[in-house]
Amino acid sequence: MIIDSAAEWSVSLNGDWEWEQVKFEERSQLVGFARLLKNRPYLCAHVKVIEISDSKTILQVKKHKKWQPLATFPLMFARKLPAVHRLYLDDGPLHTTPISPCFHPSLAEFASISNVVVRDLTFMSVHPFVRLLLSMPGLRDLTCDGLRWSQHGVERSQLPLQASRPQLRVLRLLDNDVFPESTRNAAYKDIAEAFDIMTICHTLAEFHLIAQLELVHFIDTGLNRLVSRPESRLRALSLSLSAGGLGVYDIDQPDLHDWGVQADTQVRESYMPDSLPRFAD
Repeated sequence: MIIDSAAEWSVSLNGDWEWEQVKFEERSQLVGFARLLKNRPYLCAHVKVIEISDSKTILQVKKHKKWQPLATFPLMFARKLPAVHRLYLDDGPLHTTPISPCFHPSLAEFASISNVVVRDLTFMSVHPFVRLLLSMPGLRDLTCDGLRWSQHGVERSQLPLQASRPQLRVLRLLDNDVFPESTRNAAYKDIAEAFDIMTICHTLAEFHLIAQLELVHFIDTGLNRLVSRPESRLRALSLSLSAGGLGVYDIDQPDLHDWGVQADTQVRESYMPDSLPRFAD
């Protein structure tokens, strides 16, 4: 059941209801739901999916920036929702949101979260994005759609140092073609470099890329390194790229078509052979 109105928190509940998915769009809903769980603690074990959507206008963000749901919910519900395994984060300007020092440790308390979808989030740079992911050590399935940040480049000194890191099994990178090509490519390059440094893709089994990206830029951005490491466990790969660039880059044997690139350059899902073809550097 999806709950998206704080006004409904006080409604009388039947004992056989299962509240599997909850959606928060403002702080009042967080407060109402916290009150509900306090009065009916048996509901805690039923919540499996959390969706946080912040679609406020710029004026509203400035007015309520201290209370944005994404910045608040881990502090309010850490250790209270043991069954949550999927998290949707949608449409939030995290570069303008003050983050409590307790935010990341509190998020790490959601040890059961294994599937995360981040959509249309804005960060200052790739570093806080990576730190967000590293706060969920159980993360195995990640979908990124329309991420953006204004400061590009990866500084190792700004990446978190921690022993417990998520080991992704499934990674999906999508773009909505809203931003200039150079901006999208710079973001992909940051993601590839940061993920490689933090070794969170070394056990990747599935990689899906749907982007306005030429094959040559798939290599130039370093995304190819996420799927062609010697220790790679990749078994499924799907790419949907723009029509340009195929055949421009020198690809080592076996032929690119062996792992899914069709003649029209729209790559379909394919299951990998024992050895993954290597890209020329």
